[in-house]
Amino acid sequence: MQSHGTGGGLLLTDSKSALRRQLRDRRQRLTVRGVSHLSRRVCVRVSALSVYRQACSIGLYLPIDNEVDTSYLLASALRWGKRVFLPVTNRQKKSMQFVRYQEETPLHGGAFGIPEPVPDAHDPAIDTPGGLDLLFLPLVGFDRRGARLGYGGGFFDRFLEAHPRPPLIGLAYGFQEVATLPQDPLDVRLDGVVTEREIILSAASPSS
Repeated sequence: MQSHGTGGGLLLTDSKSALRRQLRDRRQRLTVRGVSHLSRRVCVRVSALSVYRQACSIGLYLPIDNEVDTSYLLASALRWGKRVFLPVTNRQKKSMQFVRYQEETPLHGGAFGIPEPVPDAHDPAIDTPGGLDLLFLPLVGFDRRGARLGYGGGFFDRFLEAHPRPPLIGLAYGFQEVATLPQDPLDVRLDGVVTEREIILSAASPSS
């Protein structure tokens, strides 16, 4: 991945589980004010992406565990008339689909305590990534090659096994960058990552 700006990666060579614990511990030390401040800066940078401005249907997530707060981006996307979809997961089947969210859409407690939109029979859920123009992903850690460290459940990776895929953009804080992440053959790489400091895109990314 090529950097639009500067950033320093933590040199971490431990196992995925150890990296996950270390990075989540660091994120959990953020204050409410810190999360709000950094998240706003991330979302402002997202709005500068041409791929975001051009997208009609976008996939977002609702944050937990001090993840980048997407509420600013969600409100902006709705104001711009974009169709916004949020993930709904099935823990038994270990599957994920995306359900449209509008201001009046009710939310209920879903898997892992994450609020999920109630499906609307008149607006079918998206079961394959090709139904989205752009997908924003949460993450625990990332590197500049596009490697993403998630929570280990594999829900996003399984959803993204199908093709075609939309551009995949991770939302993160700068301190979540790692010099090199261990990768499995089936791990899906990101097209870019947006932090409060910079926009990091792959050379061939359609997001630039």
